[in-house]
Amino acid sequence: MLVPGCTPKPGDAFLVQANGSGDLIVLDGHRQVARISNPPPGVTEALDAHHGMAPATVERIGGFGETAELKLT
Repeated sequence: MLVPGCTPKPGDAFLVQANGSGDLIVLDGHRQVARISNPPPGVTEALDAHHGMAPATVERIGGFGETAELKLT
């Protein structure tokens, strides 16, 4: 779920980081732009293999502008 006021575009680059509670946060520098609740096991395994963080790129924005699809890069 995107943070209110955040307007990413396809191709934008962010950092995805595990936060210790099982959720993931998406960062643009030091600013949180989204939270991923209950991420799929494959995503958490990929982050674990990269010390809890990995770069990601926006693939597309949801129809109401409240969600974004990210691709770990």
